[in-house]
Amino acid sequence: PCASFLCRSAAGTLAVIGDTRLSEDVLAWAAAARPDTCIVECSFPDEWAESSHRYGHQTPCDLPAWRTALGDDCRICVTHLKPLHESRVRAECEALGDPGLSILQDGDVVPLR
Repeated sequence: PCASFLCRSAAGTLAVIGDTRLSEDVLAWAAAARPDTCIVECSFPDEWAESSHRYGHQTPCDLPAWRTALGDDCRICVTHLKPLHESRVRAECEALGDPGLSILQDGDVVPLR
């Protein structure tokens, strides 16, 4: 189970994808919404991908599928990094070299555009 939200305003569209493993259904839903910004969770490093996926979480290796589905104009914000793995997940996300990808921190504000 997961919770996903779509917020639309005159300023833009935001998709928030809660705890969920990557799936074609979720990707299709988000792509059809054509968000300007999408917030996705990425909890564990790639070495934990198999167990992460089994328990409904994503790892950095899942993020390129979001980019493909949402296109280069969509800002992708990553959240829900597990504290014990944060530095590893950050490094793996940064290694993707996606300039439209950022990792949210406590207190960040994500303006719609």
